[in-house]
Amino acid sequence: MAQDVETGHIFKKKGTHGTPQDALIYNKYMVATLLFNDPARLINFLPQNTITFRAYEMLQQNIKWIESKRAEYRKKIIIDEMVLFEKLGLDYRVNNITPDLIRDEANGIYSKEDNQYNRHYTKSPYLKVWDKVAENISADDHVVDVGCGPGQFMDFILDKGISVYTGIDISPVAIGRACQILSKRRDQHKASLICANALNGFNLPEADKYVMVEILEHLNQDKYLIGKIPSGKEVILSVPSYLGGSHVRKFDTPEEVLARYGEVISDAKVTTLPYGTGKIHVLTGTKT
Repeated sequence: MAQDVETGHIFKKKGTHGTPQDALIYNKYMVATLLFNDPARLINFLPQNTITFRAYEMLQQNIKWIESKRAEYRKKIIIDEMVLFEKLGLDYRVNNITPDLIRDEANGIYSKEDNQYNRHYTKSPYLKVWDKVAENISADDHVVDVGCGPGQFMDFILDKGISVYTGIDISPVAIGRACQILSKRRDQHKASLICANALNGFNLPEADKYVMVEILEHLNQDKYLIGKIPSGKEVILSVPSYLGGSHVRKFDTPEEVLARYGEVISDAKVTTLPYGTGKIHVLTGTKT
């Protein structure tokens, strides 16, 4: 990250043995705070006990010096941390991704007036992905779209002439946006929208096809969510080859997608599409 910075040890006095645990944890706090944009995500795995609290107190006692050094290091960093995390396959954010965090992040994204999520679907970079998904959907299908977002895919698939659509999302802002789109359509009776945490105390509605586009990479409980789909039903999902936002994993190859989901989806086939500098994998199959 900062290739012109040298590192070294401050050695203990001769004759002393061991280093206190709170000092070791303080060192982790300090390095995370010095070098990374979001240090809280790097240290969330630390146990909440007396030792950790003492280490955190040490951090607060030295925070002014640490922040001054942080500013110095930020000027010397020439390789962004996310580039390294993706290159090395480090999913450092997996531990603290919760439904609440996902909802709050989604609300923030969808609240913005001018971004790709608030434009007509024809201007979305996901259009090729949605075209591939639509190849597996017939006009007489009832589709449940888990993680429907602000309604772009709903708008797209209704224009394709689908008979019944149900969209589910944890973000009330997303569902609000989708409702605005739906209210302007003459065929609004074909669709329903639900704001819910699909992981917690929620049963997926009965349907012919279940769509999960760009949602599973956000979830630690991705296989659990797929497990809620009734056996024998068709599944269409997509996952990316890159990390971003609250992603907890990525898939460099179609084989990695099959390795993770092949045990819960039978007859699985993966199509890989270009997306920016990365790729999006679209998997189709039958829930086991």
